Amino acid sequence: MPTGERYHGFIEEKHLILALFRRAIGMGPQTFYATLEGHRLCTFQQNINPIVRELTIDFSADTAGRFDHRLGIAAGILIAAFEGYKSS
Repeated sequence: MPTGERYHGFIEEKHLILALFRRAIGMGPQTFYATLEGHRLCTFQQNINPIVRELTIDFSADTAGRFDHRLGIAAGILIAAFEGYKSS
């Protein structure tokens, strides 16, 4: 990171212990939160479906409109790619 810059936003998984357990067995639901300067703006929720893996993005927490939804959708695609959401 260049000098003088700092992070303002994060995407974090809901529970660390559940995240480690889920990664160990390779299954289970996931919830991620996008936060900006300490305020939750968006929720990414994996839906359990044995046929299709889905990720729902909920922007309802961003009542002030501070979060560009295009960035949230791009983050959802990144989460899906990183977590191995793929067709079989």
